[in-house]
Amino acid sequence: MRRASTPTLLLLAGAVAVAVSWGAWQRERASERSRPVAGARCDEHIEQSNRAADSVPNARLNALREHRDECQGSAGYIEQLLREMLQQQQIDSARELLLSARQQRVLVPAEHDALTGWIELAESQQAFSDGRVSDADRLRDSVIARATRLRTAWPEWSTPYFLLTEADRSSVAPPGADRSDRIGQLRQARTAVRSGAFVRNMVAPLYVVYVALVTLFGLAGVLLATRHWLDRRARTALPPTPIGTLTAGEW
Repeated sequence: MRRASTPTLLLLAGAVAVAVSWGAWQRERASERSRPVAGARCDEHIEQSNRAADSVPNARLNALREHRDECQGSAGYIEQLLREMLQQQQIDSARELLLSARQQRVLVPAEHDALTGWIELAESQQAFSDGRVSDADRLRDSVIARATRLRTAWPEWSTPYFLLTEADRSSVAPPGADRSDRIGQLRQARTAVRSGAFVRNMVAPLYVVYVALVTLFGLAGVLLATRHWLDRRARTALPPTPIGTLTAGEW
């Protein structure tokens, strides 16, 4: 490596970056193929359910359930159906739906964690209504801890802030509970975020380009630094030349 020229090292870094980005692209394609494909009609079904008459009991929930077989691969549909189940206090059905979505790899871990938080919040309110105050407090604490972790990991994502807002407004919340302006915190986070969370919103081609660039510049820097270190080590290891041992009279 010490004898390699700078262009050679850059070509080597480029080749490795291409290989890594190609692997990332293949993993992305494999992940997409492994997840059930939901048609664009699922979004139409969600919109139709939102227009369902409020006067009809469970109108939105029933409208969504009609298309479960067709839309079970849509993360947006799963979230909407789960929230409607919780509105009707069908907590067991919501947990069964979330388990099925996890087994089919419909949701990414952060989405699964957030939906688990909504279920725990509903369970907390139900426990409080049943007089199980300690269980209600424990579940609410779990929701707050879960939402805080998600907010720390993805500070620009709105869902953790909404979870915290609902936990603050819950009847389970003690009188001295924190009732901060969560939406204001979200706005501040979105303007101040400097993490790599923006990668989450990238489509596959941009994600691959990002991986390639990071790998290229990172590996190029490592190779050049390693070559510089080897050069310095080789120079310091050279024995002194004879001229360095001559006295003044021997010149």
